[in-house]
Amino acid sequence: MSSLPPETKKFNVTLSVASEAQLAELDAAWREIVTGKRLPRTEALEQDTEALMERARDGLAMMVKFIEQNAAASTSARLVKFIAGMYNGDDYHVDLTDLRTFDSSLATAVLDYLNYDRLCRAEVHQHLPGGDRQLHGWLQYQGIEPRIRLNSDEQQLARLRAVARVTRTHRDEVVREAINVALERYETRWYGCLTSHREEQVWRSGDERPVTHARRINDKGVAGPLCNAPGSPWRQSAFRFENVSCQDCRDIVLDGQ
Repeated sequence: MSSLPPETKKFNVTLSVASEAQLAELDAAWREIVTGKRLPRTEALEQDTEALMERARDGLAMMVKFIEQNAAASTSARLVKFIAGMYNGDDYHVDLTDLRTFDSSLATAVLDYLNYDRLCRAEVHQHLPGGDRQLHGWLQYQGIEPRIRLNSDEQQLARLRAVARVTRTHRDEVVREAINVALERYETRWYGCLTSHREEQVWRSGDERPVTHARRINDKGVAGPLCNAPGSPWRQSAFRFENVSCQDCRDIVLDGQ
């Protein structure tokens, strides 16, 4: 006597949806799974996605062309910030009010690509002609750097909020003051200030205040200004960036040279 086939196990699955539209989508998707047939709904969605991707490609191409042809324009810097924000939103925040400055064609290009980017098909640098190297080149040219982030492991943000509350000071002001203290601590290891004895003597007689230069502390021999200005002998003093009145010296310090 032949044995009966084993009884097929059955499973009950309960799903909850928030709207009639979601219910219809779920029902259609389930029918596709059971029947193995692709319904017109799926084909329509694929066609819509392809159209969306085509608009995104055109939009990105327009942005790339504008940036390459108008590198010095402020609009280019805003476009680079937008692309960088999609590349790494933690490091590069986007000011949405920048969209107001774009003409209608660029604004449409930005929105078309953003609409595609939400699908998470590929990162934006993978669609750039020069890849992430091209993007980093734009960032360097525009002087756009990753934002400074507080260390969450040491609860710096919580401590900052607490100090701001206790002192009734805006958090930004506390951060600016702290950064200035840190910068001066590091800068004084590398730089000092110089003023010309001759210029000081003239100044004491009632003329224009002498120019203050920056110098390297580790310079050997008689230290001179970073800008190589003449005027020795020099009087040396501690470094404070605010005291440096020579613009050439300030630029060299800011360039980290």
